[in-house]
Amino acid sequence: MEYLVFVLSLWGIYAMQALLLDVLVGEMGLLALCQGVFFGCGAYGVVIVGSYPGSSLPLAAMAGIVISGLLAVTVGAVLSRLGGDDFALATYALALVFHDAVLHWTRATGGALGLVLPEQVWHRGDGLWANFAILAVIASLVGCAVWLSTRWRAAPLGRLVNAIREDETLTRSLGRPVERHRLAAMLATAIGGGVGGVCYALVVGVVDPGGFDPMASILLVAMIVIGGAGTALGPVVGAGLVIVIPEVLRLSGLSGSTAAHLKQMAFGVLLYLIVAFRPNGLFGRLAIGVERRS
Repeated sequence: MEYLVFVLSLWGIYAMQALLLDVLVGEMGLLALCQGVFFGCGAYGVVIVGSYPGSSLPLAAMAGIVISGLLAVTVGAVLSRLGGDDFALATYALALVFHDAVLHWTRATGGALGLVLPEQVWHRGDGLWANFAILAVIASLVGCAVWLSTRWRAAPLGRLVNAIREDETLTRSLGRPVERHRLAAMLATAIGGGVGGVCYALVVGVVDPGGFDPMASILLVAMIVIGGAGTALGPVVGAGLVIVIPEVLRLSGLSGSTAAHLKQMAFGVLLYLIVAFRPNGLFGRLAIGVERRS
């Protein structure tokens, strides 16, 4: 039961992030490959701040989320002026820099060994009930993300974001601040990443560079590709498939190396089938990325 709660918690963490990342990747047509950076900022932030004497869970969690938001505003001021391949390459470069930073800044991040969540921040006590409590919080956050993603698409802001995606030049000619809306979308995804990172640290109890490498950002985009962009259901289903497949292989009794190879093969086959037969994903209404119009 505890293992099932753990897997469901991971599903919820990644589903929440995929839902918010869909604003950039799906609705705005920007291939953002840096979500793992904001994810890692939230996780490392809650652990590092929580290690200081007198710190508490609310304070440490808020610090992790604020760090993610501040980083998004800082880098977003530049990234919001880019588009297409330039935006994708710049965000991937950010993911590479972040991973190297947490890997080699051993004094703050613990290096390759990572950091353990301090007991003063989160004392599990009864492990099963503590995991159920975290799962309930994560499920509530996913529900809020689904509600927000559904509501805003019907709002004027959602239609404006789609207009930026379909014809950026026309949207600019109407006096709409494209860069400002891109920055706002990046801030929203970063806050979601920070919240997800905090929840991840509470669920796993340990943070290390392996969980926030560039592949983590690529997997989050893959969840949207598989499930489909532009809907609330698509990212949730995509996250479920990406999280569940490795766990099924792990429980099949295969060795670690064999299961890892089969996981890569399964993801490759699944992505090929989606791209070949369902280009918009299982439940999507939008393609991933668009050509910029001049």
